[in-house]
Amino acid sequence: MRLLNAHDLTIGYQKPILDNLKLEIHAGDFVGLLGANGSGKSTLVKTLLGIIPALKGHSHLEIEAGQVAYVPQRMKINASIPLTCEEFLELKLNKKITTDEIAKALEWVDLAGFQKKSIHELSGGQLQRLFLAYAIISKPKILFLDEATEGMDVQAMSRFFDRLKKYVEDEQAALIFVSHDLSAVSDHCNRVLCLHQQDIVFDGDPRSPEFHTCLHSIYGEKSFIHEHRH
Repeated sequence: MRLLNAHDLTIGYQKPILDNLKLEIHAGDFVGLLGANGSGKSTLVKTLLGIIPALKGHSHLEIEAGQVAYVPQRMKINASIPLTCEEFLELKLNKKITTDEIAKALEWVDLAGFQKKSIHELSGGQLQRLFLAYAIISKPKILFLDEATEGMDVQAMSRFFDRLKKYVEDEQAALIFVSHDLSAVSDHCNRVLCLHQQDIVFDGDPRSPEFHTCLHSIYGEKSFIHEHRH
């Protein structure tokens, strides 16, 4: 099932960063979005979300707007607002969330038992995981994550991706994951988009030889992919 359709899409601010793109996202897609700094990864995500307008072309969500969630690389919380983790998650939905739903969402992001903990007492990594719980609790059909694994060790990252893959499969959802971590994308994503020179220069399976050729052209010697042994 197609969830998002973009065509003839040119994005940027005053000048084009990515030009004349065509892109479809389907249920079951676990997409890694790669590219060098300044290649347009975050700008593409914000355009697809409707946060910034396209310079040209169209991007259409084929689901309701409420079925899309976004976790940016950094979010700021007003320090003057006293909120527990439980209260923060309750802000997400209009309907009442059960205590069991909150407990499951926190456990899902390795924050079990944090219901009554102040959000201002959380570390940066814990706060990022709380934002993920906030995004996932409404069961979105498309989830955009921007550098969501920053600060995670290998084991935590493996659990994180296993849960996301199960979520995508169980909910017939899609995930778009912006990352600089070539190993994580290669190991866990079933589809990769590589941005380079104002275009999507690769869209396909990260296990293919063409993907590694593309990485070398973008990153050079830094494109070596480390295989994690668990």
